[in-house]
Amino acid sequence: MKKIISIIATIVILTINNSCIQAQKNSSDKQILLMLKEFYSAYITEMSIGNPYTFKYKLDSIKKNYCTIKLIKELPILSKKADADPLLNAQDSNIDCLKTLTIEKDKKKQNQYIVSYTDIYSKTRFIVKLFVVKENGCYKINSIL
Repeated sequence: MKKIISIIATIVILTINNSCIQAQKNSSDKQILLMLKEFYSAYITEMSIGNPYTFKYKLDSIKKNYCTIKLIKELPILSKKADADPLLNAQDSNIDCLKTLTIEKDKKKQNQYIVSYTDIYSKTRFIVKLFVVKENGCYKINSIL
């Protein structure tokens, strides 16, 4: 009888522990999705309607808040290779892209997210795959895949 109670208690404890781990994982996914939405909303808005005199400074400030130093250093190289902004996978953007912005977790790969949006004028769908890390307690974009 004691053995059965011990087994049931172990199963209950493991189930509770698994539920807690799943809740933490879901919470971090929500935080990451929110961070990416905030980043792309700010970035696309600045790209679209930014003041030409402060444009570069503001974009750099946005990148500094949402990207790791590693990625910031890689962006000029990636941009030159693709002849486009690697964070957008496009040369420019417009504010209407925010209406079609979707961000989802890659179900196959941990810490990877897929950002997509449609340019409503050209009807072109842009996709950017990102890898996110936690740095100093904050989630940041670490690489573009």
